[in-house]
Amino acid sequence: MEESSGEGMQISKNTPTRRVTLSLRKPISTLYRQVLDIYTQDIVCFISSDVRKSSNFAMIVDGTQDISDKEQQSICLRYIDNNLES
Repeated sequence: MEESSGEGMQISKNTPTRRVTLSLRKPISTLYRQVLDIYTQDIVCFISSDVRKSSNFAMIVDGTQDISDKEQQSICLRYIDNNLES
């Protein structure tokens, strides 16, 4: 659904869990970040739903610091779904 006004345009999408509104008046980098955040939330919800249904899962978390003391972490999650596929 698109709504237009004199100040710009907004794109709205309703999902079962939330309403998403993107304002096209913002800089393109902000829009990219908003879209990325929406996809990230959807992916995390999808994976966490599958893991909750699974009887077995394993998680590996590893972190490291670079020379500027910036911490980076990686998370590896393995689980078996109802079709016995990992």
